[in-house]
Amino acid sequence: MNIADIETIPFFENIEAKVTDSKINLGLYKLIPNPMRHNFILDMGNKNVVEVDCIHKQDKTELDAQFCRNKTNVCRVKHCADGNILFDVYFFAGIIDDFGDMEILTERNKISAFQNKEHKPDFEEVCKSLPEKCALKVCGEDFFIIQADFSKPNESEEVDSETDADEEKISSVPAMTGAFAILCDHKGKCHAIKVQQKSISSAGDQTYFCVSGVASRRNIQPAGNFHLIKANLTFSDQKKAASEFNKAKLAQITESNGSYLKAWREYSGARGDRVLKTAREFGAVHYESISKEAGTAKLYFKHDDGEKSISERVSESAVEEIIIFKNNEPLPLFLQDKKCDFLSYCEKKAEIKKQNKGEKKKDELVFEVLDSKDNWIEIRPVGEKISVDDIPEKGFVIMSMTGEESQIQRQMEAWKNIAEGKAGIVYLGNLLEGNFDIIGNVQRQKEVKITERIRKKIFKNPPTERQMDAIKIALLTPDIALIQGPPGTGKTTVLTAILEILNEMQDKRGITAGRVLISAYQHDAVYNMILDDKGKPRITVNSLPTWKYGSRRNGGGSYNEHIEQWCRDIEDKVLDLNPNVQVSSEEELFHAYTAEYICAPVSENRRRLLEYILGSLPITTELADRARKLNTLSEREAGLSEENPTLMRKIRALRTTEKSFADDGVKRAEDLYFALEGIKFFQTNKETESLLMKAVTEMPSDSTFAELAELKNMLLEEFSKPPRYVKPEADQTLVDLCRDIANHLEQQRGKKDKKEQIIAEWVQALQAGKAAFSRAIKDCDFAYAATTQQAEGSDLRKQKKLLSGGNIVAARLYDTVIIDEAARATPPDLLIPMCKAAKRIILVGDHRQLPQLVDDDICNEVYEKNKAAVQTEQNDSTQEQKADEDEKFDYESAYKLSLFELLFKKLKQLEEKDGIKRTATLDKQFRTHPLLGEFCSKMFYDPHGEHYDSPRPPSDFSHNLPGIENKAAVWIDVASSVGREAKIATGSWTRECEADCIISKLLEFAKSQADIPDEKKLSYGIISFYKGQKELIEKKLNGRKASLKGIKYKVGTVDAFQGMEFDIVFLSVVRTNKIAQYGFLTSFNRMCVSMSRQKKALIVVGDSAFVTTDKARKSNAIPALAEFYDLCVDNTKNKGFGAVLEWKK
Repeated sequence: MNIADIETIPFFENIEAKVTDSKINLGLYKLIPNPMRHNFILDMGNKNVVEVDCIHKQDKTELDAQFCRNKTNVCRVKHCADGNILFDVYFFAGIIDDFGDMEILTERNKISAFQNKEHKPDFEEVCKSLPEKCALKVCGEDFFIIQADFSKPNESEEVDSETDADEEKISSVPAMTGAFAILCDHKGKCHAIKVQQKSISSAGDQTYFCVSGVASRRNIQPAGNFHLIKANLTFSDQKKAASEFNKAKLAQITESNGSYLKAWREYSGARGDRVLKTAREFGAVHYESISKEAGTAKLYFKHDDGEKSISERVSESAVEEIIIFKNNEPLPLFLQDKKCDFLSYCEKKAEIKKQNKGEKKKDELVFEVLDSKDNWIEIRPVGEKISVDDIPEKGFVIMSMTGEESQIQRQMEAWKNIAEGKAGIVYLGNLLEGNFDIIGNVQRQKEVKITERIRKKIFKNPPTERQMDAIKIALLTPDIALIQGPPGTGKTTVLTAILEILNEMQDKRGITAGRVLISAYQHDAVYNMILDDKGKPRITVNSLPTWKYGSRRNGGGSYNEHIEQWCRDIEDKVLDLNPNVQVSSEEELFHAYTAEYICAPVSENRRRLLEYILGSLPITTELADRARKLNTLSEREAGLSEENPTLMRKIRALRTTEKSFADDGVKRAEDLYFALEGIKFFQTNKETESLLMKAVTEMPSDSTFAELAELKNMLLEEFSKPPRYVKPEADQTLVDLCRDIANHLEQQRGKKDKKEQIIAEWVQALQAGKAAFSRAIKDCDFAYAATTQQAEGSDLRKQKKLLSGGNIVAARLYDTVIIDEAARATPPDLLIPMCKAAKRIILVGDHRQLPQLVDDDICNEVYEKNKAAVQTEQNDSTQEQKADEDEKFDYESAYKLSLFELLFKKLKQLEEKDGIKRTATLDKQFRTHPLLGEFCSKMFYDPHGEHYDSPRPPSDFSHNLPGIENKAAVWIDVASSVGREAKIATGSWTRECEADCIISKLLEFAKSQADIPDEKKLSYGIISFYKGQKELIEKKLNGRKASLKGIKYKVGTVDAFQGMEFDIVFLSVVRTNKIAQYGFLTSFNRMCVSMSRQKKALIVVGDSAFVTTDKARKSNAIPALAEFYDLCVDNTKNKGFGAVLEWKK
């Protein structure tokens, strides 16, 4: 540090004095008053002192006045000659403080000003060099200059641009106790390292220092707040130190029985144990024979008396997929060691994988079970890497755990990353546990603005005050933000606005793709985020649709139909805006086939391209001759290399065992006979003809089956061609021909307007290269979408790795993770995307709606297991009882409370500590008629202090449906005398008269809109609490689809409707009995969802007498249905927008 860069108050410059020793080196020393001789002593260290006599009396008087105030000083000797010296004296505030060991934590970007732009040194090297840059050598000792209250600097500052290159505009700095700046020298310039002393514990008894920024100082003005300190100063990696500290704190919590994360980790482990148990019960079952069809196969098993048949095993274990092994292969690990639990099993598998690292992994033979009966199962391959031909003639099968196993392993890996401090937000686990004594992020308050562009693009109406608050809270959070959105309050709109603002804030100099992950627990919820109700892209950051990664089970990959539709829409818009542009349909196909061949130059694409050139394009004789020559060559090569797929299918289908022949053996032998006869095979193979004819006309003997098996192998060997493992490359001769044809077609079109020609070529490129467009979108999308599980899926990991350029951290993390319908997901699944957020996590949802999906049996199993452990450890009966009660409370509360609801409470507690608001509840709904909006708010949200308004007028929700014109709240009374509830075989409930009523009304409404264009017809949702009723209504509607042509409707249980909306909603109550059994109707959350999906009208169909009894009105019964009936009846309450109708068969 160069002391000449500052000027203290007071500061004395160019003092002349005489000294007793003329051999004084220039430098920094201490000046000490010497009252005995009325002069001063210059302390140069190591007991080396010199007397100093001021030449000017005024200088001595002023210095004496400062020494009386007990101030620390540094004397800078600037010149020494002939017994005279010239020096400056800097007086610092107070005495020298000795801080001892002083560790200051810093993040990499905070001290980037000290890195060489051309050659950036290692972060640790920069940290090691900083103390030397800050040190002030006085009398051979290291001191440091600090300036207090840096938030109000008294000199002009030049903020280093590199430090805040990717930061948003700072509007204010939070008031922190212990804020100061350490001055240092870098490349001849004075810099201030801004430091804050932050509290770890709520009591404030634990603190730490951290760097909040670096500023380059110039034109420094005199100041009285400079201090001189001694310290053993070090700078350390804040992320690493925070990770270690927070990890230790978290470990203490998760070892206790009250740990929320521990409870859910044990839940995942118990779920894994259940999967293992089921797979072990299924066991390894050997099959004796196999019959193969085109793409499917049947495995036949021996069935001994007293043992379960294969179909019974499949049914009892609910087996959906199996894995096939050869008889000589070892049993899978979980069957070798039947005592290990799921966690131990995963650890052993990981160890084996580590030992076999570098070895090529064999593809598992995984097959989907299509059907099973008695001693056989029918299967088909899962994926494209295997086929039925890979099935060994004899072997054994096990139940596939691949799906469940990978899901649980992803959960465990996320938990491990959080526990070890490897999550993007290193103290994430501490926050989830409600432990706020942590080393966290330095809060950076930023300015958030919604530009006019975003307002016009996202908001149909001006954003509400709460929506603006939610956006600011989400963007300014140092870690987690939570947005609660009651039905229709615009959660998705807020989410979309957040994405647009994040994109505007993003530094465009680096990689911008994949900065945000948007996720949800279920596939439908992800699609609801990225697509509107018409299937059009909803989230279009940078005008691009959002790619969804991962697919439903057996969904066939990440197919994104909406991307192709988006391409078609762009094409249509361009052509609509340019009606004079003509794009030939023949040219469209030609360019499409050409692009497809270049992208995948396989023989099939080559053949199709040449056939189209010769059959459909107006080309010259010379071009046609070149095409014919290439086509002849293709046919010759195809004859040498390709097999007859139809014939091969019939050969493989030949039955060669008594059991398989009994099914359809005669038909298969007959098919093969005629196929071979068609290629004149029998002219030289009379024995084959006789054998097949024998199989067709009489039941084969054992010797005949042996001959058929031998014949099958011979035919397979003769007609199948060995695979050619070559990488296909495009034929340059064919590529050149396509280029010449394209030029010829362009010349044929004649001279056109240059603009029209460019547009036509662009449209052709779009038509021909939708696959290329899709890839480009993936490489440019600012946000990626996936379910919580698929956030760790192979598709998404590959894409992130591709964009990261080998950066492991960048490949794993996102700046921001947004999770919609977060209250619906279980904590183990939520943790997967949450631990991938580097800057912020935004959870969007509503814990008043559908609860998280948990298995109650597993919850009870975990509780009972821990209860037994606690009882074993306790000796005193009183302590045992208390521990048991505490344990039950901890685990029950953990499993009943969603992570969303837990954080809703915890983050408000954290706000009390650090003053940072992290939660927001939206308070205005725009979806539904104000009468229905007020009703839902009153019944489901007001009791929790979460009231919301409905500002849109009733006129916005008008309709002319016959019998209920402009009515919003309608009850169709189906009395118990018309028909009662019925319990069906599955245990569910139905009420046929309600189903008939709903279908009758739906058909009536559809008929009234017959003359209206489809896009203007109303949409209908039909909701029931019971699967049986849902299936009954669907069955009755199957024969009425012609009458509902053009009508958009959906039938489902409540759980399928969250996040959806319809113009009209029918709610089927189903239950009506004399003993007041309400069943699922008592579910507060489900009732909330079922009564908030409509826009214009909610029509409840049920027995009013059943729902309006005193017992039904109690808070633990069905008060919402009773209140809704009252609303429909009372014209004062419903303001003329309610009605009660009676329905009879």
